[in-house]
Amino acid sequence: MKEKNNEATFNALFSLLVDSEVLQKEKHIKPDPKAQTNEIINKKLIERVKDKVHTNIRFTDKVIPSLYFNYEMECIGLNGVFTGAKSINFNQTEQTIQKEVSHYYALSTMLENQHGKYGKQNNFYLISDEPDGIGTKEHQFWVKLKKGKKFKLIHSEEADIVAQKIEETNARTFLKIEL
Repeated sequence: MKEKNNEATFNALFSLLVDSEVLQKEKHIKPDPKAQTNEIINKKLIERVKDKVHTNIRFTDKVIPSLYFNYEMECIGLNGVFTGAKSINFNQTEQTIQKEVSHYYALSTMLENQHGKYGKQNNFYLISDEPDGIGTKEHQFWVKLKKGKKFKLIHSEEADIVAQKIEETNARTFLKIEL
């Protein structure tokens, strides 16, 4: 009789033939905070607006010819003003965070200029949980962005605020290029 190969079968054989303690240790691994954040954003934002606006979009120079970097956003839509969101993990190096934020600033400005929406009250959100280590450069940068005007910095648990704004403004897809 042929037995199906599945995880339970593999684990049983591994425990029997190799080492039963290795599998026991794996069960106690803490969940990945980044994966949890992505799951929250997907549930509270992406699933709610995926039929209205561009979601999990990758910008390249094919979308914006003057773009000199590739960049991904969780969502963006347009109806009179832009409504868009980008999530950034602030528990990274200062340089990585600064690059992500700078690219978001540049991309949002390019979009505003390209579509004649510069100077309007666009709704660009930065989704980020407060970083560990109060007083670190990463935390200080997060605090500065929280006070800034270009982006509204919100916690991942508040991702539904972006979905509400998309629904309020009736934002829709606007890019005609194959992404």
